[in-house]
Amino acid sequence: MAEWLLAISRDTELTRALARLLIRQGCRGQLWAVENAEQARLGLCGRNSLPLAIVIDELFLREEPLAAVAEEFSWYAPLILVARPEHQVQVASLVAEGKADFVPRGDYFIPLAAALVERTLRWEREVHERIQLPERQATWLDASRDQAPDEDGFPVEALRIIGAILDNLELVLGERSRLPGNVVRRLGRVTDLAFDMKNGLRLLAGYADREEADGVGTGNRR
Repeated sequence: MAEWLLAISRDTELTRALARLLIRQGCRGQLWAVENAEQARLGLCGRNSLPLAIVIDELFLREEPLAAVAEEFSWYAPLILVARPEHQVQVASLVAEGKADFVPRGDYFIPLAAALVERTLRWEREVHERIQLPERQATWLDASRDQAPDEDGFPVEALRIIGAILDNLELVLGERSRLPGNVVRRLGRVTDLAFDMKNGLRLLAGYADREEADGVGTGNRR
């Protein structure tokens, strides 16, 4: 996954904060800061990949309307818009659609913009990893088809443990009417994670048949 960030801004403090963020996040790419929207358009046409996020600083739009520029660049990547507070209404529809975050220009706009960029990078990475997961699972399954499960190996033993955990979660969730709502939601999330782990362990153990693996990890989703 290409990891680079586009900033339509020459605000030295802002671009420095964004560059530090990329380094802290361990991104292999770079920050590409341009002076105006036209330079960004020309540069995007010459790139082989899209940015993970785009920061648009209203001060560097050279009289182009913020709303029009934001609508145009929202097709490329999630936006972080830095502008005067009174201009927030102009991009309210993009914010409502989840295509942009708005940062009012004030005393603390730089750390806020950096925090929103960091959140966007994290979300984009999670989406990428979720997309890649089925491919990895298919690779594990292909590799395991010709191997007999090792009944004494770690994946099989871990499947037994996960099965016991799921059995206990099933008993607890059977009494959900007596539990606080937030506790039920957390237990449900733990159950989902346990099932995801069970599926991964099933592939690592070499069980091509789900029922065969269920005989080792006996928890059943409800």
